[in-house]
Amino acid sequence: MTSPSLSASQIVTLLQQLHQKPEWLTVAELRCGSGYGKRSEQRIDLWAINCYPSQGIRRVAYEVKVYRQDFLHELADPLKRRGAL
Repeated sequence: MTSPSLSASQIVTLLQQLHQKPEWLTVAELRCGSGYGKRSEQRIDLWAINCYPSQGIRRVAYEVKVYRQDFLHELADPLKRRGAL
């Protein structure tokens, strides 16, 4: 497996810069669960919300994958994305 040109944390930092306008709030490593249950420790790599009602309070969740195998593993378990949806 070759080394990616950017790490996941570098990609998250770049994505945060996309949402730096005053109306955006970003949270890296947002925990989805309440602390109980099978999927309670799931995290979203980056979650962003546009706080301006005139912009429709848009929400965006990012799950960063730098290796193809990680991406395929994520696709094999669609329930993992439920927290982001």
